[in-house]
Amino acid sequence: MSRNTFLYIFICAIVSCMSACDKNAHEKELYGISVRSTFDDELDASQTKVKNGSLWIYQVDGKLVKEYFYEGAKDLSSQCFDLPAGNYVVVSALNFNSPLTYKNQNEMQTLAFYTSAPDPLSEHAFYSTVQVEVRENENQLVTLPMKRILSELAIKIEGVPSGARLNTKVYEPAEGILPACKDADGQYGLPTTETMTEVILPESLEKNGAIVTEAMRVMPTAQGKSGSRLGLFLTTTDGVTFECVVDAPRMKPAGKYELTLSYNELKPYLRVSAIKITDWKYGWTISGEILDPNN
Repeated sequence: MSRNTFLYIFICAIVSCMSACDKNAHEKELYGISVRSTFDDELDASQTKVKNGSLWIYQVDGKLVKEYFYEGAKDLSSQCFDLPAGNYVVVSALNFNSPLTYKNQNEMQTLAFYTSAPDPLSEHAFYSTVQVEVRENENQLVTLPMKRILSELAIKIEGVPSGARLNTKVYEPAEGILPACKDADGQYGLPTTETMTEVILPESLEKNGAIVTEAMRVMPTAQGKSGSRLGLFLTTTDGVTFECVVDAPRMKPAGKYELTLSYNELKPYLRVSAIKITDWKYGWTISGEILDPNN
């Protein structure tokens, strides 16, 4: 074999090896997932601008392997997250504004979305949690169905005196939710056992013989509580305030609840039950007067 022939074969071998290495490296990059977000509630899809997004990818044992922050849906969908083959849990959150924040993100089981102050929130924030199996030589598209973290409560009292005003408190709602933990129904998003003492909601005024509040955003009922409890404080123009304590069903993340009462039905203590209106919406109606709220 001539020297030139040997040199030619040697160069070809190097080029072939480099090509194989590049090919293998490229294939390895394709392992993993791309992500896009949708909304569980069609109303949220049409009214929500995606902002302040966070994404965490965990191994199934709870160890954090990737963390990513994004400002819009296009930013998120343009990313490819390289991952070794295996099983993962993906958690995403968006539209977080003070006092809503997160903590303990390094461990899946302790990741918490919580409010740092007992105030009603001005807009909804969203989360999604999905399990993913990453297969070799594949880049999978994962859809994250975003749903609300907060519950939504609206109150209507008919037949109230002219000029009356209503103040509302929600007693001991959850401090937050654990998005990667499942509730009794097997759904991700377990409310914390830690509670706030109370949340004071905005005052509402009588109009055309009724008081109709806006939809008010609050944390869901805390884990371990059998139901939620409200305080209604209705004040007339002569300065007299009537207080009504309402025991109601549990409020869940993303749930919408409407309490409808007549002024003549108000008692010091009431119990209400739920009537399902849609998958997300429930009406609360009186099911009885509570003579002793401590029983």
